[in-house]
Amino acid sequence: MNKKFDIFTLPPRLFKYYSYDSKLNVKRLSGEVYLACPYDFNDPCDCQREVINNSTDRVAIKGNNWLKRKMKELDYNEQDCEDLAANLLLNDSKVKEVHKKMLERLGILCLTSTQSDTLMWGYYANNDGICIEYDVNKIVRNLVVGYINKMSYTTTRFLYSDEKYYQIPEQRTPSLKPVILKRAKETIRKIDVKHITNQFLEEQHNELNALNLARNIFLKRIYAQSIIYNISPDGSPATLFFNREEKTSETKYFKKTRTWSHEKEFRFIVSLGGRLPINIGKDCIKNVYLGCNMSNERIAAIAYLMTKNNLTAVLYKMKR
Repeated sequence: MNKKFDIFTLPPRLFKYYSYDSKLNVKRLSGEVYLACPYDFNDPCDCQREVINNSTDRVAIKGNNWLKRKMKELDYNEQDCEDLAANLLLNDSKVKEVHKKMLERLGILCLTSTQSDTLMWGYYANNDGICIEYDVNKIVRNLVVGYINKMSYTTTRFLYSDEKYYQIPEQRTPSLKPVILKRAKETIRKIDVKHITNQFLEEQHNELNALNLARNIFLKRIYAQSIIYNISPDGSPATLFFNREEKTSETKYFKKTRTWSHEKEFRFIVSLGGRLPINIGKDCIKNVYLGCNMSNERIAAIAYLMTKNNLTAVLYKMKR
């Protein structure tokens, strides 16, 4: 059985396979990654399994306004927020509608711990594409900054003000376990707020608050874990609203059938990041691997882009 990794204990190496695309290569080799929505996946069961309504349980813990805020996060208008919140507490007639909306807003970055899987080179890169290795020591904090820089003005203001994301994590989430808080601070302690170019945050003129928002985004909006492969992904149904304390959350986002086990997948979940391209920085690119069938013309094009971007990454070519 493979070792189970999480956001605090990442795999030693992380890669992503890409098919060759001259336009997209420009973005990829500048540090852009794409947060896919579950509806884009080639596995129709992935993240799309049955759920049960746990609205009442979450409201009992979080308070009466929590459910309305959750609906607002999903971009429902004010009246729909009221109606859906009330409905979810009464019955299950709107559970499928809300679940669909949640999946559309969910961003997932799928990576792998291997650069030499022949099936993945064939499926995802057609053996003439590229595989990028990302720096494990930088990817989390770069992902946090890249996500914040892509957040809309409205969403940033909503989280900053309504959810008080400008507070230090101990104030924002008093129930946070000290060990989690310590590990979170260690993970993102090197964030340079000068790299945060979010318009709303820039208007606040407060670097400490910007740093606190980054910490809280990391703690509350980003989750990561290696995929668990079973003969059948048991544990269904999962709860509608994500809860780190419930094991069924693993079933919802981090379990797949053993058919996919060769992919050795590690997955970042980004709340409100569905179908969002974000830039994690070219400094996060560690190595670039070329498919064994890549032509000399394409090799030259990749080398040119790397030189143009001043990438310090090493370039390799796969052999048969």
